[in-house]
Amino acid sequence: MLGMIKMISKPAQSPRSTRTQPTVPGRRAVSGPRRIRGVSLIEILITLLVLSVGLLGVAALQSFSLQAGQVSYLRSQATNFAYELADHARANRSRVIAQSAIPIPASFSTRLNTILPGSSLDTNVVGDQITIEVTWRDDRENGDDASFEFATRI
Repeated sequence: MLGMIKMISKPAQSPRSTRTQPTVPGRRAVSGPRRIRGVSLIEILITLLVLSVGLLGVAALQSFSLQAGQVSYLRSQATNFAYELADHARANRSRVIAQSAIPIPASFSTRLNTILPGSSLDTNVVGDQITIEVTWRDDRENGDDASFEFATRI
């Protein structure tokens, strides 16, 4: 038996009596109860509703962020202006102490009104101590004012 190859043959299978449905390329034939596939219109509408609420939330967040950035920008401008005016008072120390007032050039007032909406400036000199208060319209819709007060020695 060394040289003999044993041939194993499979018995022929009998054809089954199953009904096959025509198939579409890429889809499998369904046997038994038909399966429902895909999404329904109500699922799509709910998805659109959830998505639109999320996008409205993002838009509101962006609007709040822009408003907070504007408020921060105005406060920084007021702070920088007050420090610049204090430096101006230090540069003219003898004149400020003699007059008990800070000499404010017209260019300072013009620039203050340019960088801060509805702004006003209040200064107070007591000896060598100066107090500078810058007030501006913080909320343009409601007309609320904000202020920054700075006190220092010259």
